[in-house]
Amino acid sequence: MMFILLLACIEAPDHDGIAIGNPPSVAARLAPVDGAQVTTARMHVSEVTAGCGAQLEMVTDVGAVDLLAENALPVPSSDACVMSIGASSALELSFLRDDGAQIQGAIDVGTLSLMAEEPVALTGSWVFELGTPGWLGEGMLDGPSPLAPGSEAYGLIVAALRSGSSLFADLDEDGQLSASERADGAWLQASAADDVIGTGDGDDGEDTDGDGDDTACPYGEDDDEH
Repeated sequence: MMFILLLACIEAPDHDGIAIGNPPSVAARLAPVDGAQVTTARMHVSEVTAGCGAQLEMVTDVGAVDLLAENALPVPSSDACVMSIGASSALELSFLRDDGAQIQGAIDVGTLSLMAEEPVALTGSWVFELGTPGWLGEGMLDGPSPLAPGSEAYGLIVAALRSGSSLFADLDEDGQLSASERADGAWLQASAADDVIGTGDGDDGEDTDGDGDDTACPYGEDDDEH
């Protein structure tokens, strides 16, 4: 599967780094919802790409990813101003509504693209969150077939998952996204554009963290906190 990326920049929050220095370990999680219990959330991923400009690295044949279970999403160890996750299957979702009704469906999320305003050193532990808390709006699961392709709810869910996904630093390395880690802000955030090409090199030459290069690093470099 081929896809193309938009190399653009979004404003990222300020972060304090903690020295870890490990290869990247990325847990994949579905953002929490209100009004229902998610009982199934899984998809097959064909490839994960990360990097800047023409310097892109790829992990292929990733396989099944369960967003509710303990898992690790393989991600290239690189400085990344873009990261994309290419789904090779629809996202299987099952819900148990508060009234006891069970709802099932398959959502085609396609390729998920995340971006940062400056290269981010992908080392240490991270949490990729699909969607953002509250992505399932009130009433979306009402009706006999709320997740049928072409329905209003289906379109809203696709848009919410594609536009709300982010990559957070997992500072306590527990594979979960805590309130404090969420409050620290995302390092890469979803692109509003759908897989369009960019020709920039992802490097504006600005030293953004005062260490002599322009790479943002949540976990420090050379095992020094910064």
